[in-house]
Amino acid sequence: MAHSVSVKRLEDSDRILPLPNRAAAPNGAAMRKFFLGAAVLVVCWVALLSVPFHYLFETVPPGYGVKPAAHLEESDLAQGSVGGERRDMLVRATKLYVSQHPEAPAAMAQGKEFAPEEFLNDELKREGQKWRVRHVHGTQAQIYDVS
Repeated sequence: MAHSVSVKRLEDSDRILPLPNRAAAPNGAAMRKFFLGAAVLVVCWVALLSVPFHYLFETVPPGYGVKPAAHLEESDLAQGSVGGERRDMLVRATKLYVSQHPEAPAAMAQGKEFAPEEFLNDELKREGQKWRVRHVHGTQAQIYDVS
């Protein structure tokens, strides 16, 4: 049996081209995988940073952390300290002043300022305290000891 073999001549368009060097130029799938990984990394990084910034800025009370006008009942002084006891006495005297004087300013009734110095000093003298008030501004008072 005779086999016939056909031989075809290769033309320029039929030549086999060498495969591209993958290290030199990544293909489309590798580039998509790289950018997808980078995008996921950026999203995770932003989410990770947003937690502390949310805590720092969104949990701050109105006024950006500045304390509103202090009420007389609030005190930055340690409970039981001499300053705390003196402040408590001024608060009680101010409440007494407001109850005795219906025309007292609203800020005083709301606890945003102390009673007048003269009234406070009269009350301190009546209670037998060895200190007096020199100047009152809001809920701040300059005090001095007497002998």
